[in-house]
Amino acid sequence: DPSESLHPTVFYMKKVVREIKQQKKGKIFAFIDFHGHSQKKNVFMYGAEYPVYNPMYYRSKIIPKLLSKRTDMFRFYSCVFRISNYKMTTSRAIFSIDYGIPHYYTLEASYGSYFDENRETKYFTQQKFVLMGQILSSCIAQYQILLDEEELFKKEKAELMKQTITTSSNSP
Repeated sequence: DPSESLHPTVFYMKKVVREIKQQKKGKIFAFIDFHGHSQKKNVFMYGAEYPVYNPMYYRSKIIPKLLSKRTDMFRFYSCVFRISNYKMTTSRAIFSIDYGIPHYYTLEASYGSYFDENRETKYFTQQKFVLMGQILSSCIAQYQILLDEEELFKKEKAELMKQTITTSSNSP
């Protein structure tokens, strides 16, 4: 466990997450850790690892895929959805595994540049980083709307099935 005096950011982040999870409806949809990257170009994500039979295997890739469709700054094919053994102490591993946060990412942004659609090098500016944050927020909102629509569809389907069963059991 992190020390309050040696690792205050980690200590208090874990405390806040624990408190939210302890609330009656305390759910955390996503947690995104922002980092700078000096080796690769573009913006990309490290995400949680799920087995292929788990629906989260695909769902965990939707936000990064939406980002890649909205901006050249983000590169989906640079994303990694795996947590290696030596990465088990990272916040990505701890918050996804220990706290059950389904959408946990480390967003890595190049300190310098990215490739555009023509593979030309473009340089990041403060305004482009702000724009990237706005696009990320928009993609999270879009994904939440998709999930809400899916939940509504499931409820409507269940109600239709219930009506069908009731109707067929009442017929002679």
